[in-house]
Amino acid sequence: MKKYIIISLLTVGSFSCSDSFLEEKMVSTITQDYFNTEQGLEQLVIGTYNVHRMKFGWTDGIMNFEAGTDITAVQGGLTRSNYSPNVWHSTGGVATDVNSFMGQYSKQLLGLYPTINNCNRVVETISEGKGLGKFAKDPEYAAQRMGEAMFNRAMCYYQLVAMLGDVYCTTKSSNEMPANFAFERTPSEEIYKLMISDARYAYEHLPEEVSTSEFGRATRYAAAHFLAKLYLQRAQGAEYGSSEYGRGSDGKIDNSNSKSYLGMLFKGNVSTDLDSCIFFSTQVIN
Repeated sequence: MKKYIIISLLTVGSFSCSDSFLEEKMVSTITQDYFNTEQGLEQLVIGTYNVHRMKFGWTDGIMNFEAGTDITAVQGGLTRSNYSPNVWHSTGGVATDVNSFMGQYSKQLLGLYPTINNCNRVVETISEGKGLGKFAKDPEYAAQRMGEAMFNRAMCYYQLVAMLGDVYCTTKSSNEMPANFAFERTPSEEIYKLMISDARYAYEHLPEEVSTSEFGRATRYAAAHFLAKLYLQRAQGAEYGSSEYGRGSDGKIDNSNSKSYLGMLFKGNVSTDLDSCIFFSTQVIN
């Protein structure tokens, strides 16, 4: 028995000291293909919820949602709360908060456009049938996850339109730098069509409730609540879509018009919007 043990140890030792054992090899690398896998795509869906983290987690999020209200003592005093021209201008502190809120925060891709890009990637991957694992085997599951990404994409664009009016809008994802940064603004009317379409898909495919372990995910009634808000606010500005209020025939805003602050409220004119608002808000109330 001793002889066999010694031979075994010598054999293991000889293999342990070989060049192949010491050679370093890359065993795994995360590429864009990772986001087609079940685990990678699921993590990407979860990442789209950054839109909600930004609202409260950082100063610029709080400033965008609460500055100027009568319920918050805003950092910086009355200059922000009373819309002082000292900070409420294109290069003032409020503008800085808006820019970092929609772009990125402290070199972290947590802003609105990076999150929109993630949402777009989720929608593309699932709708083109590139998702693997459960995403390929369970169409209902895949539709639910795509509904979450659409809900969060609509939330991103809603915050941008509410703060800035017409903004750049895309439904295509990208993993490289653009050729140039001269992005065209999309009229609010077109963005509202996209948001409503996204929220309608979410309403049709999200569950009424989620389990305790998934608390925080979007639900059918979250989408209904959001739809009621979108329909109501589109109806609010329905009469301001003319040149009288700074809206051109191409849908773009003329900021030199003294009434353009009303033209910026125009998001389309659909006769059934108030009926839709009543329908979806009733879903939530009931």
